[in-house]
Amino acid sequence: FKNVLNIFEQAAYYMVCAMGMTFVLISKEVDLSVGGVLAALTVLGGFIMKNTGSVSSAILIMLGMASVFGLFNGFCVVILKLPSFIATIATGYIVRGLAGYYTDGAAVSGFPSAFTKFAWQKVLGIPVLLVIALIMLAITVYILNFTTFGRTVFACGANKKATKLMGIRDNMVCIAVFVLSAVCTCVGAIMVMSRSGVARFSTLPNLQMQCIAAAVIGGTSLTGGKGNLVGTAVGVLLFSLVQSGLNAMGVLSFWQEIFTGAIIILATVLDSAKTRSN
Repeated sequence: FKNVLNIFEQAAYYMVCAMGMTFVLISKEVDLSVGGVLAALTVLGGFIMKNTGSVSSAILIMLGMASVFGLFNGFCVVILKLPSFIATIATGYIVRGLAGYYTDGAAVSGFPSAFTKFAWQKVLGIPVLLVIALIMLAITVYILNFTTFGRTVFACGANKKATKLMGIRDNMVCIAVFVLSAVCTCVGAIMVMSRSGVARFSTLPNLQMQCIAAAVIGGTSLTGGKGNLVGTAVGVLLFSLVQSGLNAMGVLSFWQEIFTGAIIILATVLDSAKTRSN
């Protein structure tokens, strides 16, 4: 049980980022900037904490910059009419590259001890990072399933022309889901920083693809209009258990990459088959 709980704790940041991705996928868009944005935010927050010693200031600035990154993605898609996969992958490359430039490729460390110790605390025997992930899950499930905004996300993903005729401002919904994805990524970045105690521009380069895979495995459609946040969380946990099993079996890292790619292909094929059958 302790080993399983440890695996879930390690996947907590991944679960939070995947929640934001689920909103984007339901709206019939995709956010490929997640990995780059997370890395850039850890570097930004790391610099602030190292130089000022203020955790609260670092977190607030990280949240602010995350919102800016999300707005930029939304601007590129809505105003510049760029395909979301092009706009967001460009954003990810740009911010990761800037983080690498300003750190000169080196890791940033020296965070306040209270911040780095926080990730290792437990609440009623449950790791605090997993508690945060579960709280984020509850919040996002409520937003998606029990608010007007959540219903408009589903509507925009299912049929944008119909939503326009209904008077729904689909452009604002599109921008909002990108901002929400970036904010979830920021929470994930804070969790990664606290647990590892360092910030690197090269952190988690494949995170966005893993988030997409977990969402699709959990029942979110790549064609928009369908999604399940609880299913996404289950997808993350299954993905993490499989990867942990492969590590325990001594499977080499390149075979794990192949296996991950195969899972993504399988999940996409199943989603495509399900869509055609409907």
